[in-house]
Amino acid sequence: MNLDKDIQELMNYSAVHYARQYINEEKKFINEFQKFKNQKNDLRLSMIKASTYFKIVKNLQTKYEGKKQRFEPIIDIIYEFLNPINDLDSAINLVKIFEEKLEKIYNNQLYVFSSKILWLFHKEPIIIIDKHVRNVLKEEGHRISESDIKNYYILWMNLYNENIEYVNNACKILKNIEKVTCYVPFQTNEINSICEEEWFKQRVFDIYLWFMGSKSKQLYEIKNISTQLDL
Repeated sequence: MNLDKDIQELMNYSAVHYARQYINEEKKFINEFQKFKNQKNDLRLSMIKASTYFKIVKNLQTKYEGKKQRFEPIIDIIYEFLNPINDLDSAINLVKIFEEKLEKIYNNQLYVFSSKILWLFHKEPIIIIDKHVRNVLKEEGHRISESDIKNYYILWMNLYNENIEYVNNACKILKNIEKVTCYVPFQTNEINSICEEEWFKQRVFDIYLWFMGSKSKQLYEIKNISTQLDL
């Protein structure tokens, strides 16, 4: 396979970016969600912090505040969705049912919210739904609505599998990053132990797609940053 240098540079940058993001933020929420599974109040507080970080808290209606805390209806039903899942079909079904229950409670579509909360509990095979990633799928010629979880997941996985060599290369760089650059914005020992796990590689690809779909100014600065880092 002849690899595209620009794609690889962006994937490398995405891997470094996610390693830092995981260490600084996501690791904390993943650990808290497991630790507080049986402590409803602590789990609710952790879910509020995670939702604020992921910028999804605004999607919840505020009608419960003053009478019932905004996140309590989620805590009331979340335990139905914590049994282990092992395949993509199970992940699709879990997100779909969870979202349907939340939509009835909050009178709002909550596909992004549902996928992010369930990812923090399960990680892979849950795939996080994101509007910027959907933009990439649309640019690939696919018509996909916000509610079409199954198509989103299938298209995402197809794209992931098409780019898996880029992802693998980027994650290998993380294992040897101290040999490549003096700029190491995370604890290397911990990243070395997880950077080849499937859930980690999928999140690296998520970050890559986010950069591609957001069309942010940052995307156009990445090539220069990657060159400076010699990644």
